[in-house]
Amino acid sequence: MNEQREFIVSSFFGFPLSILILGVLLFVALVQRSAGLASIAGTVLLLMVGLSLWTRCAPYRLSLLFHLDRHRLFPGEVAQLEVTLRNSKPLPFYLSIEGPFHLLGQTIVMPFSELHHAWNIPLTRRGVYPLKACTLSFGDPFGLTSTRRTLPLHEEIVVYPRLKRIEDSIAQFQEFFGLHPAKGLVEDPAAYAGTRDYTGFRPARFIHWKASARIGKIQEKIFEPTSHAKILVIVKVEGFARQLSRLGSQDPSRANGSVTRKDVEDAFETLLETVASYAYLSFQQGASLAFVTDGELVEDPEPFLPMGSGYEHLGRFLEKLARLRFPSPYEESSKLSREGPHPVMKGSTPPMESPKAASGEFYRIAREVGRWGTGYIYACYKPAEGEHARQFLSPHRRSRLLILPATGKAEVKDG
Repeated sequence: MNEQREFIVSSFFGFPLSILILGVLLFVALVQRSAGLASIAGTVLLLMVGLSLWTRCAPYRLSLLFHLDRHRLFPGEVAQLEVTLRNSKPLPFYLSIEGPFHLLGQTIVMPFSELHHAWNIPLTRRGVYPLKACTLSFGDPFGLTSTRRTLPLHEEIVVYPRLKRIEDSIAQFQEFFGLHPAKGLVEDPAAYAGTRDYTGFRPARFIHWKASARIGKIQEKIFEPTSHAKILVIVKVEGFARQLSRLGSQDPSRANGSVTRKDVEDAFETLLETVASYAYLSFQQGASLAFVTDGELVEDPEPFLPMGSGYEHLGRFLEKLARLRFPSPYEESSKLSREGPHPVMKGSTPPMESPKAASGEFYRIAREVGRWGTGYIYACYKPAEGEHARQFLSPHRRSRLLILPATGKAEVKDG
């Protein structure tokens, strides 16, 4: 498709009034027996009616297939949206496609033809980008009439947070959470890693029958070793909402020193990038990850992720961060304070601790989700929020709490 050519439709011939005027002229010419005027008016009238019918028939026996090559990517990567068009009728027509992200394409579709076109979609910011629908404009080859149709796509692109290099020492981080590069000797049946040729030294329950039938050789399942550490990542967005409420949603002037709404948004994005980077580092060292937040997620009703490991689990973790919505001013956090046990780590038997204040949101999550030996990454707006959360933990748990504030440095020292 040619993306440079513009689709021009005449405004005069698009009005039904013009057909009415031509009909009146034809009637007058016939009454007055004016052959010249009647032939001109009749020819133009038949031409307009024919072109209108031509345009109305253009969408029929036409198939369009949209394909998105990537649904998950990191900032700076490019997704490609491909469209395949097949015209199965002996009627040429003009087609203009207006896709998501202001993508445009125009071309003349010939009879019984098939066309292919692709758009590159560069995305540089974390978030969820829905591809809801595209608009198709059909017209005759002369550009006199047109009709529009809307085609739903039901696609979305999820952009993960950017992974950056952590300034802290990796050795210090490993020692803080008890991470070791060496793998465990016991396999984790929940961390499926792939298949290999059957060795004959394992029970038959490890045989992957579907893979064996597909390859033609007996295959056995292999799993990742058990992790040495389990880390719960908590992203607290209430501090950002409170800061926005102090600034005022409609006031663009600077307040509270030199802080603006854009500064808060940038701090939020930077914090999520830091969380994603620490989580990826933990994953590389064999740790299991869980996630919980008090914020809202785009098209995801569950603000938590159960404890797990493996590449698929890491992808789900990064997708939770990608779907996390920037809070609105005056928004009250409710996800962490809701009643009932949290299903992040079902079956765990956490130690009993005594709450020290009525605002024990973090205490409830630590009590319901945590278990012995679990480390915590607490991402928040100000360091004071992390220190406030630290007091709800028993002494042996405080030594495994890593505070990641958006307005300060990460604290990796023991409690």
